[in-house]
Amino acid sequence: MIQVSRCLFTVMPRLLLLLALLVLAVSVHAAPAPALNLSPAEQAFLHAHPVWRIAGEPAPPFQWIDDKGTFRGIGADYRAILESRLGIRLEPVRADSWPVSLEQLRHHECDISLLTAETPDRDVFLLFTEPLIVLPPAIITRVDNRQIKTLADLAGKRTTVARDWPIHELLVKDHPEITLLPREDVGGAISAVALGDADAYVGDLASATQAIDRLGIRNLKVAGESPYQFPFRIAVRKDWPEAVALLNKAIATITPEEHAAIHHKWIVMRSEGLSWERVLIYALPILIGSVVLTLLMANRRLSREVAQRKQTEAVLRETEERWNFALEGSRDGVWDWNVKTNEVFFSQRWKTMLGFTDEELANRLDEWTSRVHPDDLDRTLDAVQQHLRGETPDYKVEHRVRAKDGSYRWILARGQVVTRDEKGAPTRMVGTHTDITQRRQSEQTIRSAKEFAEELIQTTNAMVVGLDKAGNFTIFNRAAEEITGYTFEELKGRNCWETLVPRDRFPEVVAAIGPESPGLRPRYENPILTKSGEERFIVWQNGVIREGGEEVGTVSFGIDITDRRRAEQELRRNEEQLEETVRRRTSELEQAERRLREVTNRIPGAVYQFVRRTDGSFAFEFCSEGMGDMLGVSSADAVRDVETVWAVIHPDDLTALVVQANESAERMTRYEQDLRIQQPDGRRWWIRAESEPQRRPDGSTLWNGSIMDITERKSLEEQLAVAKSAAEAANQAKSAFLANMSHEIRTPMNAILGFSQLLLRDTALTAVQRQNLDTINRSGEHLLTLINDVLEMSKIEAGRVTVHSSNFDLHALLDDLDRMFRLRTDARRLHFSIERATDLPQYVKADEGKLRQIFTNLIGNAAKFTEQGGIAVRVKATPIGGQSLRLHAEVEDTGPGIADEDMPRLFREFEQTESGLRTGGGTGLGLAISRRFARLMGGDIGVESIRGRGTTFSVEVQVEEGEAAAVRARADQRRVLHLDAASDGMRVLIADDKAENRLFLEQLLQPLGFRTRSVADGAQAVKVFAAWRPRLVLIDLRMPVLSGDEAIRQMRALSDGKEVAIITITASAFEENRREVIDAGSDDFLGKPFREAELFEKIGRLTGAGFVHAEDAEATAPNGSIRLSREQVENALPAELRSRLRAAAVRADFDQMLALLGEAGPAASDVAAELRGWVERFDYQSLLSVLEPQNVET
Repeated sequence: MIQVSRCLFTVMPRLLLLLALLVLAVSVHAAPAPALNLSPAEQAFLHAHPVWRIAGEPAPPFQWIDDKGTFRGIGADYRAILESRLGIRLEPVRADSWPVSLEQLRHHECDISLLTAETPDRDVFLLFTEPLIVLPPAIITRVDNRQIKTLADLAGKRTTVARDWPIHELLVKDHPEITLLPREDVGGAISAVALGDADAYVGDLASATQAIDRLGIRNLKVAGESPYQFPFRIAVRKDWPEAVALLNKAIATITPEEHAAIHHKWIVMRSEGLSWERVLIYALPILIGSVVLTLLMANRRLSREVAQRKQTEAVLRETEERWNFALEGSRDGVWDWNVKTNEVFFSQRWKTMLGFTDEELANRLDEWTSRVHPDDLDRTLDAVQQHLRGETPDYKVEHRVRAKDGSYRWILARGQVVTRDEKGAPTRMVGTHTDITQRRQSEQTIRSAKEFAEELIQTTNAMVVGLDKAGNFTIFNRAAEEITGYTFEELKGRNCWETLVPRDRFPEVVAAIGPESPGLRPRYENPILTKSGEERFIVWQNGVIREGGEEVGTVSFGIDITDRRRAEQELRRNEEQLEETVRRRTSELEQAERRLREVTNRIPGAVYQFVRRTDGSFAFEFCSEGMGDMLGVSSADAVRDVETVWAVIHPDDLTALVVQANESAERMTRYEQDLRIQQPDGRRWWIRAESEPQRRPDGSTLWNGSIMDITERKSLEEQLAVAKSAAEAANQAKSAFLANMSHEIRTPMNAILGFSQLLLRDTALTAVQRQNLDTINRSGEHLLTLINDVLEMSKIEAGRVTVHSSNFDLHALLDDLDRMFRLRTDARRLHFSIERATDLPQYVKADEGKLRQIFTNLIGNAAKFTEQGGIAVRVKATPIGGQSLRLHAEVEDTGPGIADEDMPRLFREFEQTESGLRTGGGTGLGLAISRRFARLMGGDIGVESIRGRGTTFSVEVQVEEGEAAAVRARADQRRVLHLDAASDGMRVLIADDKAENRLFLEQLLQPLGFRTRSVADGAQAVKVFAAWRPRLVLIDLRMPVLSGDEAIRQMRALSDGKEVAIITITASAFEENRREVIDAGSDDFLGKPFREAELFEKIGRLTGAGFVHAEDAEATAPNGSIRLSREQVENALPAELRSRLRAAAVRADFDQMLALLGEAGPAASDVAAELRGWVERFDYQSLLSVLEPQNVET
């Protein structure tokens, strides 16, 4: 009877509803669906629109499209009824989510949406029919709960809802006493109740039923209904009102039987909490019949099932446990691990979220462990073991798993031990996988945006100061620290008014931008006090900070204009020379009054005699006729009453005039002043008054002076100040832009060129692969050349380029140029030669990089424009005294020549000749940079050209005789194979926020014998350094959390920080960055992208590490290097291939030779490898010696 009761309890709800429907079907005669009474216009609309597109977003059980493309759910059943009523076809349009379907409806990519709730925002672009179904939200609890029946019983109870569903909003508004626990979807909300994390769930019964069936949950029931009603309608595009009327007519014809059948099919669940009256009315006859029928069936089958019941119950319990633990519904993948056998059940969702089918993954633990990201595997397995040992209540970790396509997905893994043996050892563990890749990407995007904003604030040259409403500092950038002398740490939490604002300006500043000011001024100027007590004048641009619509503080951007004001004073002092002319003329005009009047009335401006009497009063004794033009006051009025003049002078200037006149009289110093004149009609202008004082016998003071109209000059000064400020701002913006552009381009180029170098180290590459990688390298180098040209020109214009002289082999430089351009000229069948004077010194001291760039630009231009003939380079040197030499070079080509009209702009920046424009290449900076370099090196570049015959560029620079020993001491560029035995296992810490940069350095160093650890920010770098104690640190400059320079300072401050070698590797391009990191404590600086040889040279020099090179390995081989014979080559390579290879060698076609050697078969791999080595070393003599036929002398 116990088993029968359990069976009855399980099947009772479905039997009740089924029997109720059978009774209803017998007792009520189902009437046929009435025909629709359609108007001619409605019939015409249906004829014009035989196919309607319906939104097909996944929303089970309402509607979804399964894996076979079948439209299923409640909406699918109503779709069939509507199609039969209206005689049309309703075609689902697949969508990933409801927001996507809404956008399709908004843009008329769908016509209708079944089972849609009407809201004000949807009314804007949709029409709605009468309700199709009405679903009251149900209250669902665990079966053992007897207290919860209504919403009133949920007061203080933990209640889950689906986030942002209508019931969520209603409960928040109407029932604040309920403790709501919103979940992302119905599955998650239902699971929380089943697992005991919540007491009840409130939501529509249809979605709840579907989620419970899908998750296999068996411990829930419907405890009651809520008083709310949610009608679901059909949404129609706004421009289809005819469709609304047609659908309403069709809905009206749907019979109660049809509604009941659909409801029974999709919405069934165990119920409790209903009134006895409703049970008696609707369910009592059904219940009696169901009990009798079930008992009879159970008794007939009982004898057959007894033998199988225990095994069946065990299987059911295991299945129930497995699926009851599935969290987050269909979004999660489920796994079930037998800890003893290591067999694992992976659900279909677990596999499909990684792109696999059921058959592609076996039920083994290593199917999971082999796909976990290597960086995540150890901590993930540690988390599993901690839970198995009982140290954690559950297993929960975020890690990356490799998908079928090779990409990594971020997974939130959760699980628990569900069974243990008699000794307490875990035997079975069940859990889920949730794909959180999108969340992690969003978090990264937010972090990047925040870092960008913080970096922008810290790198701007303007002060950025944030204050809360009380005036306490919340933001204080580096520019503010540099200007004020305070650090943010010193000011954090302190009040602005007590630190930066001078006491005498306190009321004025607080009234303008303080917390009690009526409104924040968007622009304001005021002095501030620095930490040293200096007063500096700042122009502020102010803004309000708001959070959630509430004002919480202000942010101000300040520009220091102190230097500008000082510059204005300097400009006024520079005007003295101009004014001296006026003073001399004034002195000459004082000799005679008549002559004075005759002359002064004809000169610009006015002259005057001004007196201070012994009683301290002032008066004009004489004014020229120009006084009327200068002051707007006649000379007669001025002499009669000085007040007529005072009346037209600006009050502020008048006060200063009296003060300065008294001072001039007391000290007998020259009087000079700029005055503003203002007329009653509103006209205003500037004048300048100058005079020399004389003491009269009666004690009065007389000034003989002049007045000039300086309005135009004042206007020019203001324009000059504005232009100067704009030019300085533009120059700063350009420098910031170029630095940022260089950093942003060099960072990805570091990965491109770096990984291509790693690939080139692979000895198994074919010739074609090497050719492709060489193309990548050359293209990258070309892009960097363009970037460097622009940056170089910027540094030249800013005066930051200097000459770095060093000893180098001039002949080796010319040999490099010969090899570099000979391949290009040979391929185009051009003659190319570099002729050296017999007395040309081999070793010189100069800036090798700049000299190389000059030669490369000039020869490259000649090669670009020469179609036939050739290029000749001639180099010689002449002594000019002591160790100094004058180096002369000519680059002559037989190209098209340069037109006379192109000559004037040949060396201008960003300009090209007519031929250059036709080729469509270059920046137009090569020649300009070359000439600037030549002039920096004490020389110049000239050009001669004959149209149609060619061009000759002449170069002249000053060098010194070099030292051979210094040149030989420079690091070689041999290929490194690995660390020597003494250095093997050297520890290297890599700190870079870009994952691809860390990966490149790891893959470059680890194969050579280095042990590496990588971190993504400066704070982690300091932490790992303190614990691991590496011998070498490779660190980026720009990183989150803690910048590279600050991390270096902190590492240097640690106990072993003085001995470690630190190399800063950064994409920043300017010399200022090099000085910055060296000052911070870095031993050396390496710009991105870099050549691996540069890095190895610095590592060896700073750490003493020893390397084994390819040449060393060949020299110490037991039998020496392979020396091929002609017979070996003939036996290994076909005659036709040997002939083509010889022809390519004669042409010195490097790429073609490598491509041909790639065609050699596996049997000839050793011979081909040796020949490839000769090609790469340009040993064409040895190559031709084994390729020549035996009857031909080589």
